Amino acid sequence: MQLSLLNPTFILLTETWLKKDINYPQVLLQGYEMHRNDRNEQKGGGVCIYVRNSVGGHRIEMIINNRYITPTSINAIFMKVKISNISLYIGCVYNPPQISLQDEEALTTILDSVIREEGNIFIFGDFNYPEIDW
Repeated sequence: MQLSLLNPTFILLTETWLKKDINYPQVLLQGYEMHRNDRNEQKGGGVCIYVRNSVGGHRIEMIINNRYITPTSINAIFMKVKISNISLYIGCVYNPPQISLQDEEALTTILDSVIREEGNIFIFGDFNYPEIDW
């Protein structure tokens, strides 16, 4: 099915495997603004959010670059968008299968920061918690 037929407002991807040497024009979708967080140090990982141009929105840098603890292996992007005067927080997270306790705490801090925001919050991703029955 063609993307243009579905016309989604948001497209969230995990395990993008994008690296800094892959330029935006190579992965840009027509009609969408792209936000990405690559996992440059290791193979795999990475997240990306495409937001339809007509919606707009902005990336919340303080959450991605987490002032409190900087995660080394977790990729996350959080966006704030406003649709019909309703604030939405959209998050995309990639949590690798085996992470350090420091990164586990960083992920908790990031999610804790987001849930304190006013508005509707949607968090998607690959959390790699096989012990949880989702």
